[in-house]
Amino acid sequence: MNWGRGFSIPEISDVGLSTSMARELGIMVDHRRKTKHYENVEQLKDLLECEKAKKDYERNLR
Repeated sequence: MNWGRGFSIPEISDVGLSTSMARELGIMVDHRRKTKHYENVEQLKDLLECEKAKKDYERNLR
């Protein structure tokens, strides 16, 4: 079994991110993949919710 190298561009754009913003958040982008899987989109949405909650928490500490 081969592990993936990141999320595809259609998956990233489906959640409203650009590839450069995804890289800034530490999300791996695989330019070779062209498919969009529902499970990966849901995983990205969950990841973004966690990042948003983390930023809100850090903002409240200041």
